[in-house]
Amino acid sequence: MADGGAVWPNIRAEEAQRDGLDAIAMTDHLEYQPHREEHVSPLLAASIVVESVSYIGHTSVLSVVIENTSDASFVVENEGRYALHRNSKLVTLAPHTKTTLDVKTLRRLDSIELPLDVLNVVTAPGEHATITLPVVVDQD
Repeated sequence: MADGGAVWPNIRAEEAQRDGLDAIAMTDHLEYQPHREEHVSPLLAASIVVESVSYIGHTSVLSVVIENTSDASFVVENEGRYALHRNSKLVTLAPHTKTTLDVKTLRRLDSIELPLDVLNVVTAPGEHATITLPVVVDQD
């Protein structure tokens, strides 16, 4: 036990391993044992989902609403070919919330891919998880 009654992270990791858990979240850092992207990808795909997509007015700015359905925050970095309009490259997807990313596509497109590095999900020493969100414009 650490001062103040908190349990050290290595103790929590040992408990999780003993209990057969696939992943653990401590603070805002998610790590899978044994660090394999193939095991983390389904977790991210289930946690980070595109809620809605539409262009803002008559512009070429695509409004993409992303929902984080998990209990963990994800710090993501846009690695796509399109810049974000109101956000920096780094965005925090808070747990159980929706976040709007405005993407400058330069011209109106029917769909794009939005590749994101998930900086607080480690898949190997020095490597982060990635997720590519398929973004299809709502035709309403």
